[in-house]
Amino acid sequence: MAASVRIKKEDIAFLIAQAAFMIFAVIRIYDRSFIPMDHMPVDALYDKRTACIGCAVYFFAILIFSLVTLVSTCDEKKGQVAFLLTAMSVVMVPVYLPENYLGVIDMYSAIMGFLALSVLQSKKALNYVGVIIFLIIRWDIVSAATWGVWLMAFVFYLTLRQKESDDNETYGKKRIALVATAVLFLGALVIPVRGQNRWDGIDFEPRYELTLQQGIITLLFLLPFVFLFIRLLWRLASTRREFSLRLSYYCLFFAALPGFAVWFLEGDYYRSIYYAAAEVILSMLVLVRGESMSGSEHFSKDSIWDNSRWARVFLLLYLIFVMINFMYGRPLLLEEQLLKY
Repeated sequence: MAASVRIKKEDIAFLIAQAAFMIFAVIRIYDRSFIPMDHMPVDALYDKRTACIGCAVYFFAILIFSLVTLVSTCDEKKGQVAFLLTAMSVVMVPVYLPENYLGVIDMYSAIMGFLALSVLQSKKALNYVGVIIFLIIRWDIVSAATWGVWLMAFVFYLTLRQKESDDNETYGKKRIALVATAVLFLGALVIPVRGQNRWDGIDFEPRYELTLQQGIITLLFLLPFVFLFIRLLWRLASTRREFSLRLSYYCLFFAALPGFAVWFLEGDYYRSIYYAAAEVILSMLVLVRGESMSGSEHFSKDSIWDNSRWARVFLLLYLIFVMINFMYGRPLLLEEQLLKY
């Protein structure tokens, strides 16, 4: 048991590389602009220094989640998990650095989301994750269509993942935890704040001028990843005999659609693409890691899509090119950054 949670040198090396990418992203993308959002729940969040500290905490939460995920993954699947963690970093690290997105409330909701993901590594996490979902939605109602829905799908997946190996008593407790989580989720949506309708106070105004044309072009460039992930999803789900378990796989993957639809229809194409890409990658990460923990014989000798290391490097470079050139805007030159100080 102790060996399964031991931190290895390659885990530390990955975290160092991930931290280096965070530093690179700050140098090249952070433009020092800061405009507080309306409807911030805490007055301190209107301060730029608080926004910078919040961004650092957000990066730290990503590192903690990556470490927890790596140390709890078997050696056979660690390469695939590391690849998906890298893809997650490409999408989720630079997102709050450009064009006045520093300090937006989404960033603090994401911190709580990563806290929930880290807690969910524990076998008893289902008893507590509903409270975290409740707090996220009470903190930021828009997260009901993003982090909240996806985390609910995650709890549904965890409840059914080891149904065959659990005894009736254990499975019964998981079902009770799932129902309690659903009640907390719905309660967080409908309970008013100070007698007002919380949905009327949502600020849907886009903060980054990503046009509809740029958004569609970005989605088209991301289609290869969509096809690859759907292929992987089908291969993973097809190994499961129970319909409910297969359904939990698809629910987890497509739980990103509500958030994507909400933001896309409101004209915030930046957030819509970010939430869809981030949650799809996290879904694949959860499913691949779940297969490694369950010891699936059908998937033990397969890779995500190709055994070639160079193919994976090409896919990562392609993802970096798409996200930086179409999503985050032109990176700032080092000279431009120095002139801002």
